[in-house]
Amino acid sequence: GTYRLCIVVEAVNSRDDLVRTVKVGFRPRRHCGAGGYVSTPLFELEVAVQRLVLLVRNDETKFAKV
Repeated sequence: GTYRLCIVVEAVNSRDDLVRTVKVGFRPRRHCGAGGYVSTPLFELEVAVQRLVLLVRNDETKFAKV
């Protein structure tokens, strides 16, 4: 599979006030070839929280309560 770097834009609460779905934003894949960078808005998509992976720096894991 492929993994994309994204940011959580919005957490969607369900009827029982739990977060099961989030809206994530990520950059579209570039197909323009060589050349200068052109800024584009984030592509947004609703994703189940089970499909997300959290990346944490190694020095921050010492303080994490798991």
